[in-house]
Amino acid sequence: MKLQFISQYDSKLRYICMIELENIKERKRRLAFEKAHEIRKFEIELYWKRTTYFWAFIAFSFGAYIAIVSSESKEFTNRENYAFVITCIGFIFSLSWYLVNRASKHWQTNWEVIIDDLEDEFTGDLMKRHIKNNNKWYELTLSYRYSVSRINQIVSLFITIVWVILMCFSGYQILSISTFSLSGNWMFPIFFIVTIAFFVILVKWGKSEKPKEKVTLNRKSSKECC
Repeated sequence: MKLQFISQYDSKLRYICMIELENIKERKRRLAFEKAHEIRKFEIELYWKRTTYFWAFIAFSFGAYIAIVSSESKEFTNRENYAFVITCIGFIFSLSWYLVNRASKHWQTNWEVIIDDLEDEFTGDLMKRHIKNNNKWYELTLSYRYSVSRINQIVSLFITIVWVILMCFSGYQILSISTFSLSGNWMFPIFFIVTIAFFVILVKWGKSEKPKEKVTLNRKSSKECC
């Protein structure tokens, strides 16, 4: 009789432990679902903040370039050199904006995939539902399913190409009047090399990877803290 009681007690205890373990797993999944929503929202907010940041620098660069090119002051020498420097700066900022847009879209998609994987258990297929829009793209007063982030990427790529064209134009102007002396247009080769170097750095080493820094976390004991 005693052995039977112990056996029943063990069975109930194992059952309670299994139920509690399932509850813990469910709470973890729910917390992960809520955190994924929060981080996705945070990524979208950062996306537009970054866009505003880059637009400010790019607009300033365009203004500076136009001011230099349109200047008629005779005291303003080496106008072509300064215009080329501005185009290099504008190109790097525009390229950075384009790459940041692609990176932001990657992380936004990352959290959307996680939400899609977890949402059926808690909210159903809410994120998977969307209206079927039969409007045509040429119906200008009606809604259409364009991608906001994709359009932003295309615009940033267009601005980058514009800066490349302006940079080539400014470089051609410098070469057409250059005497290739050390005391002449020294800014052109220096900024050209620096721009190419940063282009390679951004494209090749700007990827998101696990850091290879030799950094470890050392925990102090209570005796060391006192």
